[in-house]
This record gives sequence, structure tokens and C-alpha cells, in this order.
Amino acid sequence: MITPRKPTNTNTNDTGFADVRAASVEEYTQICAVLTDIFKEDPAMRWMFPEDELWRQCGPEVFKWFMTPVYGTQNIQVVGNLKAAAIWHAPSVRPQKTLDAYRVFRMTKRLKSIACYLSSLQHARPKEPHWRLVAIGSQKYCQGQGVGHRLLSAGIRQLESSGAPIFLETSYRQNVQFYEKSGFLVVDELNKSGLPRTWFMLKRN
Repeated sequence: MITPRKPTNTNTNDTGFADVRAASVEEYTQICAVLTDIFKEDPAMRWMFPEDELWRQCGPEVFKWFMTPVYGTQNIQVVGNLKAAAIWHAPSVRPQKTLDAYRVFRMTKRLKSIACYLSSLQHARPKEPHWRLVAIGSQKYCQGQGVGHRLLSAGIRQLESSGAPIFLETSYRQNVQFYEKSGFLVVDELNKSGLPRTWFMLKRN
């Protein structure tokens, strides 16, 4: 049986990852705001929250919901002064109940469709214990500088010793190649009418 291990603080003497660190609880609100801005063009998020003002209101709540199972752990990581952020769920984190999303998604007009989409995502996840990359992104002003790749690589390196695979979902087609460069493979795809097209990817250590 795999014993889940939380990643330690990723500060290291390796200059490649020296600015990658665990976020402090005091930074969580700002991280939610940063991720809301980063994901404002994400196909799945904008399908759920199509109006700009609605996304600005609900985006921070979405990421707060993502953070809830790992609050106060080492599993929310950032680069430097919040240039990029990532949220990881450990194998020990139980799937968040779809009904719990009501508080977050109550302002949308697609509540039933969103519940169906979230259920499809949960169904596609591996049955074996696995790490899940819930969200990762870098701020626009530093995109193309390798910041997101550095954050992803640091997280992967910290999780390798656990032996558990790493799973993620993405609705952004361009991101598939980005993750493939880090060893992820597409293992399934959601291509259902009325729902965002989504790729499911897995990396085995």
C-alpha cells in the first residue's frame, strides 16, 4: 500500500528551484485572486462562468474550494512573489462532493450541467491512490519565461518518492503538449455534447 507523503517545502540550493516554495496561509486570499486572473480564459472555467463580472466574483471562491482540503499544508506552492501558483491534492484527500459545489456555483445558470461535468471529472480519475494537480498557472507578465514549468517540475520532483502517479485534467488543448513535455500522457478524453472538452493526463514515477 502506498503511504501518501506531503511534499516538503521546495526551497532548495538547486538554483533551478530556489524560488519555489510552499505558500503561507496569509497568502491564500491573494493566491485565489491571482489564479482567478490566470484562469480567466480557461475554457472550462469560462463555460461555467461565461460573464466577466461573474467570473471575477466567483473565481476566488472556486480556488478557495480547491484549497479547502489542503488548507495549511505544503501542497499549495508558489514561485517567488506569486509569479505562479499550484494546488496539489494528496492521495489521502477524499474527492470533494459534487453537492458541496453548490455554494461556489450557485450564481451560475448551469448548475445541473456543472454538476454533470464535475461528476464526469471525478469518474475519470484513477481508482488507485494518486496525486492530483488541481490547478497550476503563471501570471501573464512572466509567461513564456519557464516559470510554470519550473513550478511543475519542482512539484513532480517532490512527489517522485511517494511512488504514486500524478493525475490532472485540462480543458485547454495547448496545455496538453506542455504537460507531455513533463512526462504526462493522455489517458482519456471527455468529448460530450454540452460539456467542455477535457483531456485527462497521468504521469507515473
